Amino acid sequence: MATKTAEASADGVLRRAEEELAELGTDYLDVLFLRCYTHEMLQERLAPGGAFDGLQKAREQGKVRFTGMANHGDPSVLVAGIETGLVDVVIFPLNIVRREALDVLIPMAHDHDVGLVVMKPRRTQ
Repeated sequence: MATKTAEASADGVLRRAEEELAELGTDYLDVLFLRCYTHEMLQERLAPGGAFDGLQKAREQGKVRFTGMANHGDPSVLVAGIETGLVDVVIFPLNIVRREALDVLIPMAHDHDVGLVVMKPRRTQ
C-alpha cells in the first residue's frame, strides 16, 4: 500500500502516517510519498525537523517500509531528491507528451537503485 502527503514537517508526516494506518487498517505502509513539486519544497522537507525527518522516524518505527517522492512537473526535483540518498522510490508522469524523465530521471534512478512508478501514462485533456 502506498499513499502521498503534502506535509512539510516531521510531526505532520508522523501524524499523517498514523491517520493513514488507521484509515487503511494496516500496521505499515509500503511507501509513503512526499509531494515535492519545487526545489524550494524539497529544501523545506530536507531541513531539520522537515518531512524527511518524519519519514525516517516512521521507517525506524516500522510504520513505513520505503520513502518516496512525488512530482507532477519538474523531474529535476526528483533527481535532486535521489541525490540525497533518502529516497527509495519516485512517482512521476511519463507518456507520449511528457517525456522529460527519459533523459535524466530514469537513468539516475537506475544508477541509485531507486524504484520508479509512472503516473499519467496516457495523455489526458
